[in-house]
Amino acid sequence: MDRYGCFKIMTNCGSCGLPVPVNGPMRRITCTSCFNDVNIESETLTGFFENLQEEYENLNEGEGMESTLMGGDGTFKYTYYRLAPHCSSCKGELQEIPADTDGTVSCVKCGAGNETFPAPAWLKEAMPSVLQIICAEREEGTSRKAVAAVDNEGAGPVAMNCPQCGGSLIITGSSTRITKCGYCSIDVYVPDAIWLRLHPVKIAGEWYVRFEIVPLVDKASVKNANDETKRKAAKKVSVSRSIEGNTRKIIIFSIKAVAVVVVLALFTAGTMNLMQFTGEEIGNVMRWFAGFIVISCFITGTAWGAIGTELALKFMAPGRCRAHMTALAEKYNWKHEGISKYSMGYISGKWKGREFELRPDDRYALTVDISRSLMSLSTDPDGYYDEKYEFFSSGNQLFDEIFPVRYVNFKLITLIEENSGKDSSPLAPVFWFLERWKNKLAKMEINWSSICIHLAPGHEDTFINPVRYLYPEDIEPLMLDTYILARAIEDVNKGQKPELPDSA
Repeated sequence: MDRYGCFKIMTNCGSCGLPVPVNGPMRRITCTSCFNDVNIESETLTGFFENLQEEYENLNEGEGMESTLMGGDGTFKYTYYRLAPHCSSCKGELQEIPADTDGTVSCVKCGAGNETFPAPAWLKEAMPSVLQIICAEREEGTSRKAVAAVDNEGAGPVAMNCPQCGGSLIITGSSTRITKCGYCSIDVYVPDAIWLRLHPVKIAGEWYVRFEIVPLVDKASVKNANDETKRKAAKKVSVSRSIEGNTRKIIIFSIKAVAVVVVLALFTAGTMNLMQFTGEEIGNVMRWFAGFIVISCFITGTAWGAIGTELALKFMAPGRCRAHMTALAEKYNWKHEGISKYSMGYISGKWKGREFELRPDDRYALTVDISRSLMSLSTDPDGYYDEKYEFFSSGNQLFDEIFPVRYVNFKLITLIEENSGKDSSPLAPVFWFLERWKNKLAKMEINWSSICIHLAPGHEDTFINPVRYLYPEDIEPLMLDTYILARAIEDVNKGQKPELPDSA
């Protein structure tokens, strides 16, 4: 069955730092500000499509999700929606577009032409489910001059006077920003008004994809049914443990609440008995008192979400975490953004040449970019994985329990099986990290573009602390060790032995 999704993606030029829209499945974009190439890994682009496919059934028509992806090829801010194609001019919904259409489709409402073409061969190979691209820019192998000429289409040459000699200069789309006067030979800087007319700044536009639902889990099952059986078994164990944990918390809280009510009721009954109240009077007071306690507990529990969060961010561990984040941002000249009454905000920036994001009150507290990892590990039993990866057993029971989702690229399977020792295994960086953080690690995910981590006890909301946090003393050591882990995993990807400090 065919489905439609909408994308809006932005990144930044690695040369001039200015925003660059990604208005289609393009692996190379020319920055219209400095004309340098912005190269995008095909894995990054296919990741956007995979995210949409994974979340599609959880979204209603018109609903979407916004996210940030940090990878070796840059940082991408993107939004995707479950949405049928709309005209890029009037935003009216386009009619059904047949697959393999290559050209323009006219909007029946305003008559504007909208570009559409089949998915590029490289994308089709990586994501066979993607069929058609709509309202997007095509991937072109154009040079910088060619792009300048395209950008200038429809804008004729502009005349201006040399500020030195007054001679007439003709500025075209192929002219450089600093051009030489043909009369006095002085370098003349082309003003913004003229330059922007010839080189209009591109903005991020919405573009669409038509795809068929092909669950990644089903493709992996076809590839290796035995792997799927192992994955389901691991997931079943982890889910049952998660349910056990949540049930235990509810039971413990209920027992404590009942115990408090019983103690208060007995104390009150004893006091009234000493004061020679009748049994009927005592019974009436007990019923009123029990009802009052139940209603008070309900109101307190309902209101605690807001009140508790405010108190936690002022006086408890989340408050210390937020204050430390502000100090950390000042130390490294980062920005502490998104702070509100009920949020500690986030920090994102480069540290040791690698992209970091610190967001303790989110599902993962720390996210670090990594370049095309050959392993996919997650403590969360739910998740999707690349069909190029294969389910494996590490030979270490603790490791396999921690990561119910564990896949590696095919070429690492043999190395893992032949090198069960920690030092020689491709998993050595992860073993090293677990040795250092096993007593505090709560959630962890390693995917092809990032490492995501949260620590206990701040990884989940509790009645006492209704906001997630990190202990301040853990933040910088965790950043350093995650940086070492990312670098070591990249060494494994290159076939090199990773350099790791002692675990002690």
